[in-house]
Amino acid sequence: MALMTTEKGTQTPEQLAKTIVQDIEPPVMIELPGTVREDIRKVVQYLNREVIAVRSESWFKKEYNSLVTEMITKLVKDRSKAITDYLAKKEENDKNDSFRKLIVRGISVPDAYKDIYGTPVVEANK
Repeated sequence: MALMTTEKGTQTPEQLAKTIVQDIEPPVMIELPGTVREDIRKVVQYLNREVIAVRSESWFKKEYNSLVTEMITKLVKDRSKAITDYLAKKEENDKNDSFRKLIVRGISVPDAYKDIYGTPVVEANK
């Protein structure tokens, strides 16, 4: 395997990539109240119930911290995607409402479409 020399010494490409990713995005510590400890355990256990049934409760205890990290990471990513999707849909709905308002005010469909969506309407008969 090829080795690369950097200011941190000699590293494999995999080690170098890991170092770069860690430098770019360091992990974030999240503090939660102690009162949610059992709730977190319940959610993690529920989400991994099939694997726990196959592997055992001792596996769950050993892997608990990584499972919590995976759950919170997935929760944040899913929530972020939901917000992004909601905002995109809201923007599209706002554009559609504005388009309809322009049509009601008497502006031609191609002009209204161009004003709202930024591209002219392509006519099918050309």
